[in-house]
Amino acid sequence: MENNNLDTTEIEKSKSVTMNAMNYGIIVGFIMIVYSVILYSFNMSENKILSFSSYIFLIIGMYYGSNKFRTLYSDGFLSFSKSFKSNFLIGLFASLLMVFWTFIFFQFIDTEMVTKIIEKAQEGMLERNPNMSEDEMNMGLKYVKMFTSPLMMSIMGLIYNLFFSVILSLIIAIFVKKEETSII
Repeated sequence: MENNNLDTTEIEKSKSVTMNAMNYGIIVGFIMIVYSVILYSFNMSENKILSFSSYIFLIIGMYYGSNKFRTLYSDGFLSFSKSFKSNFLIGLFASLLMVFWTFIFFQFIDTEMVTKIIEKAQEGMLERNPNMSEDEMNMGLKYVKMFTSPLMMSIMGLIYNLFFSVILSLIIAIFVKKEETSII
């Protein structure tokens, strides 16, 4: 009698790149959110170097997640394109979580942060051009206000994170790929 049940190893190997990337992307996204909350709690969120260093978590997550997929579900081999896809999807899912967090943060948690950003922009405009007319100032502030709404900052953050994810994915895919080189 033939066994019709699928072997559990075959089920595990059929796990898709997308599901693996979603798992690692969610983990990385939550780690990045916790890191940003820690920076905010210690009033260090305006430190550009510390804020940018959160991408170290993304780099590690992309490498580790894609490497795990290659090892556990792809028989130790992963093409460059599949490695890129895995890395990018990890970045996408992490970015989506970060966008959601950014919107919640600016809309409900620190609503005064938007006002502070607008005030800093106004100070910067006056520093660059102390003879700026009131009309020029109003026009500049109009655009600043348009791009500093919680929704626009979230959208711009998503675009920035996806661009950065593409660059990182290309680089990391070089190190994660392992082409099958069997000779027939």
